[in-house]
Amino acid sequence: MLKKGGYFATVEFFKPERRIPTLFYKRIASLALPFAGMIFSKRNAYRYLVLSILNFISPHEYAAHARAAGFTLRCIKALDGGLAYMVLLEKK
Repeated sequence: MLKKGGYFATVEFFKPERRIPTLFYKRIASLALPFAGMIFSKRNAYRYLVLSILNFISPHEYAAHARAAGFTLRCIKALDGGLAYMVLLEKK
C-alpha cells in the first residue's frame, strides 16, 4: 500500500490527445503493427494493440479517476511526441 505523500508513476500508451499521434495510430500503426506482427508473431495480437490504444482512456481521464481514488496529480508528460504518457501522482 502506498503511504500518504508517496508518489505513483504510470507510463502507458494512453489514448492520444494530440493530432499527430492520433493520425499515427489511425493511419500508420494500424497498418504497420499488424504487418510486423505477421512477420514476427501473430498478426491479430498487434491489431488488437492499436485498437486497445485508440479505445483506452486519455491521460487526463486517468488522472480524474486517480483524483477520485485519493491522489493528487503532479504532472502529465507526453513521451515520444504524445505516443505514450507519464502520469505522476501523489497519495493524499
